[in-house]
Amino acid sequence: MQKETIESELIFNITANQTRGILLENQVPQEIYCESKEHPDLVGKIFKGKVIRLLPNIKAAFIDIGLDKAAFMPFSKITDDNDGYLTIPEIQRHNLSEGSNHLVQIVKNPVDDKGAKVTKLLTLPSRYFVYLINDKGIGVSSKIKNDKEREKLNNLVTDFINKNDLSYGLIVRTMAENVSEDILLADLERLCQQWSDIQKKSTSMKSVGCIYEELPLPFRILRDLPTRALKNIRIDSESSVQMLSQYIVNFLPDSHASIKFYEAGEPIFQKYNIENCIQGALNRSVSLPAGGCIVFDHTEAMTTIDVNSGSFAGKVSKNEMAFHVNSEAIKLIAQQLRLRNIGGIIVIDLIDMTSNRLNRAIYEKFKEIMLSDTLKHHIFPISQIGLIEMTREQNRDSLYQIMCESCPTCKGLGFEISSGTLFYEMIRQVKETGKRSNNKELIVTVGQKIYSYYNDYGKIQLKDLEKHLNKKINISLSLYDDDFYITE
Repeated sequence: MQKETIESELIFNITANQTRGILLENQVPQEIYCESKEHPDLVGKIFKGKVIRLLPNIKAAFIDIGLDKAAFMPFSKITDDNDGYLTIPEIQRHNLSEGSNHLVQIVKNPVDDKGAKVTKLLTLPSRYFVYLINDKGIGVSSKIKNDKEREKLNNLVTDFINKNDLSYGLIVRTMAENVSEDILLADLERLCQQWSDIQKKSTSMKSVGCIYEELPLPFRILRDLPTRALKNIRIDSESSVQMLSQYIVNFLPDSHASIKFYEAGEPIFQKYNIENCIQGALNRSVSLPAGGCIVFDHTEAMTTIDVNSGSFAGKVSKNEMAFHVNSEAIKLIAQQLRLRNIGGIIVIDLIDMTSNRLNRAIYEKFKEIMLSDTLKHHIFPISQIGLIEMTREQNRDSLYQIMCESCPTCKGLGFEISSGTLFYEMIRQVKETGKRSNNKELIVTVGQKIYSYYNDYGKIQLKDLEKHLNKKINISLSLYDDDFYITE
């Protein structure tokens, strides 16, 4: 079977405070990118930091890197050769002591009250390579399948390391395949110069703070995207068109993408129906073509995805129905994982199929669909209770983390306390206050939810409470809050 040709297109909407982008593959939205001044992506930045606390019992350290909250560094992020189980002598060997300075790199953005997660295993990415600081070895991307090409690239990197007496490692990225030796060597030279500049800046810098910043969002996307299939880039910022064009000439000589300035009156994301796509990617439920749906739920530890048959109907057996809906679901799930940038542990609850043959077919098809995902992932076979368990690399914040905030009412639970629960909590508080108070009257100011419940169901109970306390209880409505307040 001939492999389908994928043609990609990037569309960027750039304003003073926010940059948004979307990747289309064969006109289908696959990845959404967003970065704003109030939600900057810190992953990849290198800081000069100071150890402010060592915690050998939990094998971690806290590092002051100049941000509001201290960064957290597990010992596993210090060295790659001992599973993170550092002994006291090994901690000392790495010069880890309170007050010592170190170069660290952010691997996970700060979240809520947690500081950033950092590592001493620094990585400097370029178009064709990743320079591994404080690590050793040579690696070639597993996506380069040709043995001769792999051997050629391995030899090129080995010769470069030996010739320049480098003490650190290098990874050859997928984009280096079939690129000329001159271009690859020039890229390696730039990486080495970049590391030299970082070292000089670190030496001259007296306090903690940022030493190296990643490229702006559009440049990072182009650098990390296999652009041989990228045909068009459309941007609504004329200055960005010029800068990106120059960047491609200087650093992406294998790219043949056409960059076009979008200057029509209609906003670019409305023109290409991307605003609706973004809103859809934030919805909890996504409909399937045949009438079913998939439902996304997020916890701190994992994401669960539930496949529902919904209104699907047809003159087929239960197994055939489940296979049809599951087939639609895995295709949409693969797209949504990329669109929403969901990473970590993912559990997919498929519609149960009693046929082992159909289970294997769905599993193999899902693995095949996920081959187009450039991020590392591992998919386990369907379990006996119809679950697919998988992991997916988290290379940046998810769309939820970037574009959403926890609800101040439910604190992220997804539920509100019922009006009845609030009413009875108020009754308990009034009873306690009434027992302590010498006043003959209590004024209770309540929100609309409690007030509605009181009018519908609570008047008799409040009368009984007045008799029990021998006090007058006046209920008044607040238009500004759902809570309640008791005034003696």
